[in-house]
Amino acid sequence: MRPSQPQDMKSLFGTLVGPGSPRARSENTLQSASTFDTGLSAAGTTLQLVRDAGEVASQVPYVKAVAGVLSQIIKIRDEIQANNERCGEIIDLVQLKSTTILQSLDSVYFANGVRGFEDLRSDLEAYTDFLRTVLRDELEPYKNQSRWRSYINRGKNAGDLQKLQRQLDEFNNRFSVKRLVAISVDARNTLNLLSKPASPAKAIPQALPPAPKLVVGREPVVENIVENILSSSEPRIAVLGLGGMGKTTIGTTVLHDPRITSAYPTKYFISSELAPTIELLETRIADALSIHQSEHGTDLVSRIVDCIRNAANPVLVYIDNLETVWEIESEQPKVDRFLEVLSGANTKLAILITMRGTQAPKTSFPWDPTILDGLDSSNSISMYEKLSRQPADVPARELLLMLGGSPLAIQLFAMMVVEGDSPSELLTSWNEHGAKTLEIGGKHRLSSLEQSIRLSVFSPRVDDAARLVLGLIALMPDGLPTSQPWFGGFQSVLPDGALLQPTLRTLRRVALLDKKGEPSRWHMLPPIRQFCLQLIEPPSHIVAFLAESYFQRVIRHRNVACPESQAIILPEMANIRGLLLRGSQLQPPSSLVGQASVEYVNWAHWQHMDESNIVPSILRLPIPSSQKASLYRTLGLVHHRWYRLDAAEEAFTCALALYTEMKNQRGEADIHVSIGRVNVCRDQLDASEASFSRALDLYISGQHRTGEAHTLRSIGQLYMRQDNLDEAEASLNRALDIYVNAQHRRGEANVRRPIGELNLR
Repeated sequence: MRPSQPQDMKSLFGTLVGPGSPRARSENTLQSASTFDTGLSAAGTTLQLVRDAGEVASQVPYVKAVAGVLSQIIKIRDEIQANNERCGEIIDLVQLKSTTILQSLDSVYFANGVRGFEDLRSDLEAYTDFLRTVLRDELEPYKNQSRWRSYINRGKNAGDLQKLQRQLDEFNNRFSVKRLVAISVDARNTLNLLSKPASPAKAIPQALPPAPKLVVGREPVVENIVENILSSSEPRIAVLGLGGMGKTTIGTTVLHDPRITSAYPTKYFISSELAPTIELLETRIADALSIHQSEHGTDLVSRIVDCIRNAANPVLVYIDNLETVWEIESEQPKVDRFLEVLSGANTKLAILITMRGTQAPKTSFPWDPTILDGLDSSNSISMYEKLSRQPADVPARELLLMLGGSPLAIQLFAMMVVEGDSPSELLTSWNEHGAKTLEIGGKHRLSSLEQSIRLSVFSPRVDDAARLVLGLIALMPDGLPTSQPWFGGFQSVLPDGALLQPTLRTLRRVALLDKKGEPSRWHMLPPIRQFCLQLIEPPSHIVAFLAESYFQRVIRHRNVACPESQAIILPEMANIRGLLLRGSQLQPPSSLVGQASVEYVNWAHWQHMDESNIVPSILRLPIPSSQKASLYRTLGLVHHRWYRLDAAEEAFTCALALYTEMKNQRGEADIHVSIGRVNVCRDQLDASEASFSRALDLYISGQHRTGEAHTLRSIGQLYMRQDNLDEAEASLNRALDIYVNAQHRRGEANVRRPIGELNLR
């Protein structure tokens, strides 16, 4: 059990983890693509470890010194100017390299208190001196340095960073995890031998975790795994999926299935959480097998194999959260080799593992994988209702839809409702804060949806390029299409060296993306998208490149009647909308955003979609008057379609003023026609006639024959409503003559219809 933490140390380190968001500092490099999210994650992780190190600090002065200087370095993040790249990069680098050391110190202390730290005293003191030098010479003098001064010193700064990284790497080697684990194991063995010098008895066997009390929607998955275990001579089962999908629940349910208990009387459960090395994992397995710590020698693997080989009954070994150690690149081959050795220990051995992601270990024997998706809508509602003990109302169902079927998210949602939060309040909070909304206290992956997602987004396998791709795809509600021209356009906006296909495969392996549909698209679950929108801020110039690639295509394919344009634009409507909204926030805004908005709203208008709410944010931008006039006209057409006549007239009036100011006769005439049609709907026929007549004069003056014909047709139909049949006939025949002479077949057909009606009358 971890030694108790002094109250004064709790308060000291507890104050360091309050709110505060580091700001993105650079928009010009691939590394800066995730400055905001990487800084936030690193600061949170390091400060949490510093807080844990406080337990050691009260008893080991040189650990206290390390923790204290690290705290000062991290706190500088709130003081540095937002444009100071150099300080931010140094802080990120120190945090990244220090995390391994703090994790190792925490693991050692968890195992045996302060014993073993004396061997590290000189290294810890040297590291403290090094951190103080960084703070004094590299951060304090430069934290208020201007962007221009940083630019002038960029060559020197780059060299300093390389030197700093080399020094940090040297310290990491000195604090290698292997060495700390060896000290930990030696100390534990020594303590056990001293406390029980004559007792060779085994440790008390570890109990299995209890069977889950509620399993919803996963019964077919459990049944399939049980059948595979029972029907296979050497079962090797991998339950895979995104964090929070219920992998541990399924594994534990299988473990307690009566058929499994009958076939495998000997069962062991090992949690890999907080075991970041193969040595610690082996120790966990040895503990589960009740191998006494006095027998934990240099050949622990052989001892584990012997224990399983000599078992009287068939054995099932269940290793949970194996990704904790397997995701670390240096440990991955060791884990694979260990699993192969373990697999050969007994022909009556079943191995069951759970891992985040979709990739099983790379062993010579095949795994039988089960990749978990989210629960469907009916099971999501059922799980929520059983946990919250109340029916799912409309806000609850809406929020459940946004949770993507994640059992963890549904469980947290239901528990918060039981605590007193209403579904409508949580829905409102979700729309504003995303995954941060669902938490029940604490920062553990099982008590906070944000923390659960963070473990995957900041996995060792997800680099800056991958997070950049995640951040960009999050801007696209319907995901990234694999069809051209969109896929090639997405690759073209990425920085040099960022390869899209390998990055997408990596993101699929960690279950952050999936490729579905026909034609296929790369999708992310709604909670992941919300997380990325909140915490990953791609550089604005890359967002601008992506947005403009979409804007160019919607402008190029503006003809809603063209089948080719329909095939290209219609599947991307949601993505175009998302990028228009994001593009309207860029500074400076794209020169294409106004025209792209016009064409998008026209496409939506043609599809009977009301997209009037997207226009006001675009109108507030400093776009050319011609684009603004077109937007007002389009907005008026949408309002008219949905019979919001006052709003339509207001939009048309704004457009008319702009066209008049620009001396655009064609634009003025078009607006007068639109205003006339609004007045027809109001049954204000005299006002309508005046608008049509003014439009006709402008078309004639500008020699726009088609516009003249369209207006004559409208005037003729207006006269028909007034029973002025002679004037109606004259106007309609004039329109017909123009259409015939211009070979405008569609217009000719449209005007012959009212002429026929007129003749019948």
